[in-house]
Amino acid sequence: MPQARNPFEFGRELALDELVDRVEELKELSQVLNGAGKCFLIGPRRYGKTSLLAGAATLAARQKALVFRYDGEVFPTLDLLAARMVRDYAASLAGPAERVVKAVRTFFKAVKPTVSFKPLDGSWSVSIGVQPPPAGALPLFLEVLDGYEKAARERSRPTGLILDEFQRIVERGGADAEGQLRAAVQTHRHLAYIFAGSETRVLAAMTGEASRPFYRLGERRFLGPIPRPAFRQFLSRGFKGALVVTDEGIEAILDRAEDVPYNVQLLAHACWESGYASRAGTRLTPDLVAGVEASAARRSDPLFTQIWTGLTAPQQKALLALIYEGKGLSSSAVARRYGVPVPTMQKALRALETRGIVREEGSKGEVRLRLEDPLFGSWVRLTIPWEYDERREE
Repeated sequence: MPQARNPFEFGRELALDELVDRVEELKELSQVLNGAGKCFLIGPRRYGKTSLLAGAATLAARQKALVFRYDGEVFPTLDLLAARMVRDYAASLAGPAERVVKAVRTFFKAVKPTVSFKPLDGSWSVSIGVQPPPAGALPLFLEVLDGYEKAARERSRPTGLILDEFQRIVERGGADAEGQLRAAVQTHRHLAYIFAGSETRVLAAMTGEASRPFYRLGERRFLGPIPRPAFRQFLSRGFKGALVVTDEGIEAILDRAEDVPYNVQLLAHACWESGYASRAGTRLTPDLVAGVEASAARRSDPLFTQIWTGLTAPQQKALLALIYEGKGLSSSAVARRYGVPVPTMQKALRALETRGIVREEGSKGEVRLRLEDPLFGSWVRLTIPWEYDERREE
């Protein structure tokens, strides 16, 4: 008998029909892509942002939009990104090769593209004739954006551009990148933009401070956790036939994963495998979830060990304070418990945030720090023997 397929997927981009909830977000983003709008999507890593963007692109394409999607972290330089964008646009055009070449050279005239078609595999090759200046390739990238706008104006189909990890594009553009990008994008009336990123503090400041160029350029959408009722229903349905579901077990998965979608799927995947392998009516209990979480944390031991040993002693203590205290991390009482002066604790926490180990999260008028990967916290609890000296409280 063939093994049943595990319904809980993680570590890859999910298809539109695999997404849990996100109905409102999908509708809003697809409307932006079809309506030449502008939107900033800001969400932490492991929250399913990439899958959501893919789903929005799929939904918009079903409504006849032409959508191009790029990850700013994939391209080490802006000129490489610009060349790829021109090539992809060439591939989107229908008709004889001569007509495609003429259209590309018309829309992207300023970057002097050399375009050729490869009949053997049906692909296009594009090289950009203008070399980026020593100061950087931002002007070249801006010319390509202008070319997309011209092309969108000429075509009957709505055209959208999704730039994921947008903060990397800004970084690679140099000191005045925000201002130059704003100056170009604000003139585009036919090309839709979705700017997305996972560095929540950076993007929130970039779009929310009145003194910054991107202030009020477009809508802002902060990607939060998937509502628990939707996740509970999804988990219960997925475990059917593999485990005897209990409400306590479902809540244990969500609690231990801290509602981070990637980690919810990871723990659910492992619990499903455990229940399916036993074939004995295994119950989904908090103890089963705890055991599965511990196993998952131990499997990541080489990675987590490298992260932990790469921290300074104050950073390690600040991380322990975050894991065991959760809040009040800059208070004198917490500083005493962990043997770190308050200014050093604050500096260490900022360093952990810069390194992408922790992130700032705001909700219901309260701002707190959380681990980017809750599984790392589980590993710390399992691996690092620690107990604060109660004499420090005296």
